[in-house]
Order: sequence, then C-alpha cells, then structure tokens
Amino acid sequence: MVGRIQIKIPSKRKAIVLILFMVLAIPVGMIPTVGAKGPQLIWNHKIGTESRSSSVVGSDDPSRILKWMYNATDRIRFSPVVGTDGTAYLITDPFGILHAINPDGTLKWKYETGYTIYFPPTVGKDSTIYLSARSPKEEHYLLSIGRDGTFNWQFKVEGKIFDWIKNLEIKDPPLIGEDGTIYLHGYLWPGQSFIFAINPDGTVKWEYKVDVIYETPIWGNVGQDTFLKYPLLVGKDGTVYFATYYNLCAFDPSGSLRWRIYLGEYNYPILGKDSIYVIICNSSYPIVGDIYLYSISMDGTVKWHYKSDDYWNDQLWYQGDSFKISPLIGKDNTIYITITSGFVYQVPFSIVYAINPDGTLKWKYTIPFRYYYPFIGPIPLMLDDENTLHFLIEEPLGNDILPITYCLYAIESDGSLKWKYEWYNNIRTCAVPSDSY
Repeated sequence: MVGRIQIKIPSKRKAIVLILFMVLAIPVGMIPTVGAKGPQLIWNHKIGTESRSSSVVGSDDPSRILKWMYNATDRIRFSPVVGTDGTAYLITDPFGILHAINPDGTLKWKYETGYTIYFPPTVGKDSTIYLSARSPKEEHYLLSIGRDGTFNWQFKVEGKIFDWIKNLEIKDPPLIGEDGTIYLHGYLWPGQSFIFAINPDGTVKWEYKVDVIYETPIWGNVGQDTFLKYPLLVGKDGTVYFATYYNLCAFDPSGSLRWRIYLGEYNYPILGKDSIYVIICNSSYPIVGDIYLYSISMDGTVKWHYKSDDYWNDQLWYQGDSFKISPLIGKDNTIYITITSGFVYQVPFSIVYAINPDGTLKWKYTIPFRYYYPFIGPIPLMLDDENTLHFLIEEPLGNDILPITYCLYAIESDGSLKWKYEWYNNIRTCAVPSDSY
C-alpha cells in the first residue's frame, strides 16, 4: 500500500493528489469555466507496483519531488497516520510491527505486536497510540503503546451473552474523547454489539450491551435492536451517539441512556456542530422508497428533514441498503451527500446534493455513473479552501481493453461543473491539500 504523501505547493497553485501506483499532482482552480481543456498534470512520481516504502514528496518541481523514503522491509498495511508532533506511524505485516518515523524520514522506534492489526493506528493528544489487534488464537485486543514505543496495556474485547463470555470483534477504529476516554464498538456475529468506554489507564469506565426497543409509530413495540450498523460518534461534551438498525441513541458520559428516537431503516449518522444529521433509507412497508436527511438537535428533537428525489423510490424495492452514501459537512455547515445506485442489475446513477443548514436544497448535480468505491473502502467527498467539491466517479467505456475510466469531478460552490479530469489507472486514495503543512 502507498505510504503518506505530503505535497507543498505555492499558495496560488494548489493541487489534488491522487495515489495510484504512482503519485499524480493536478492543479486546482486553474480552469475557471466548463468547456476548457480541464486541469493539466503538474507531475507524476512512480513508486513501484507494490509499496514497501513510505514516500514523501515536496514542491511541484519534478527535479525536487522526492523528499525522503523510508524502507519498511515488509508490506505496509495501511496509509500512515501522523501525530501532532509530526511523527508518522505505520503498520507492517506479517507480525503487526508499529513503526514510528521522524519528520526527516529516520526511524524513531518500532514495536512488534505479534498480532494482526486490522485498522490504522489511532493517535491520542498525548501521542499514545492505540491499535486494534487480533491474536493467533482469534482473540481481539485494544493495545496501548506509549509515545516512546513502550507497551502500556492491552484490553481484551469480550462480552457476556447469557452465561457465556464471548470474544468480540472490534468492528470500527477506536474513538478518543476530549477527556482521553477511548470508545470501542465490539461485535459478535450474527448481530450483537457492545459499546465500551475505557479509561486512559486501560480500565473499563462503562460498557453497554446494545439492546434498544424497536418501536415504530405504526406497529408499536415490535422487537429489540441489538447491533450498530455504523461507527460510534462522540461529541465534545462526551455524549456518545450511535445508530442501530432503526434507532438513533444518545448516551451521557457516564453510560446512561439520554434519549433515543426512531427514524427508519439504515440510519447513517453524521455529527455536526450543533446537530446530528441522519441519512435514512426506508425499504420496508408501509413507507417504502424514501431517502431522507434529518437534522436532530442535541436533545433528540427533530429540527427539519429533507426528502430526496423520487428516482430513488422505485430503486429501494430492489436495492435496500446496497445504496452507497457518502456525506460531508462543510465549514459553513452545508451538508453534502452523494447517493449512488448499488444494485448491479440497475443502471448506475449518482446524485450529489448540497443542503443548506436550514434544510433547504442549495443545489444538486446528477451524474449517470457510479460514485467510485474501491475495494479498500470509500474515497470520501473532498472540499478545498474555496468550497469546491471534489469526488471520484467510475465511467464505463464499453470495451474489453479499457472497461472503466476514472473521473475526478470539481463542482463549484453554486453547483456548476468546474472541470473533470480522466485517467485509466486504479486509484487507491485521493487528497486535496490545504495551504497549511
């Protein structure tokens, strides 16, 4: 996997960085109108067919591209994570080795866990590193490693089901609250979630076996909701928000239920500055075919909702939660959502919505192709400093030699197309750098 890429570009000439099996830098904002040629390639830097090194590049001068390279000797599992002090952390297989790399590319220290690490490192404010790990015995642990590479503690993730203690899978990367509390989602197949709040010293603050009443306005109490479909959210005040299959719930920092609200199926929560936004897809009787964006206040009351196009209504009969949804909240609190048809037998189709903070439609942009979801996970929507929205689309070419072309779209703040850039290599990740480095 490709390592961390840093680009330093003069403030008047920003670039989008595309990581394939080479690095491409494409200027932003150089094409003011639709119909021009589109952005021009500044440079590309080939880093091989399989990356075992972490490359850092700087400047848009091709003669000074490579700043440093770190040879990890083994396969790099994830893109590196950078701490507040500029230290880069990466994981290599097969022994789950954590490497800490100085800003100049030299090795600071490394720690061998002996476990399989299955999420990128999570770095706290104090530079403590947390790793989600699986042992050779298929036991799951949260590991805490100090900023100097020493082992702090490990927390075994397990939960009680009836009278049995079961090993749980860590479903999502850990979250760290403002007070240093670590929040973890443990999961037992086929459908039981546990939420853990862990103190910085590795002791349990509280835990909760998810068991929420499934209660609809029409049918009343019809069962229990026991698993989390999407990752936890944690507010600055320590409130924990999570979405089950049918409910949105809020727990206070002590682990007590503050409120819950039934909204519909396939709840996708997003935490805003003063609201929780929830994308809801209903595919069951009696409200089949609705896709909504709800704004929920911090006390659990509904502020407003926005209903998407009727196009999606017919599709939901066939697709259910196979829809691909990518949300983003801008600095001005505009909510951006891309909804993509996910059913293989339907015509691919995507709509990008920009919703104002009051729930009215700002603009929408329709594309008759799918939003790009590589096998390593979705590449998110991206905003630059001028509120230009960037996203990737895969467009079929209709031939056997080059069946798909990849397009990077840039949409103006008013919803008009600024430009799009096409290429044919498989994309691993993408980033829009800012002026600060």
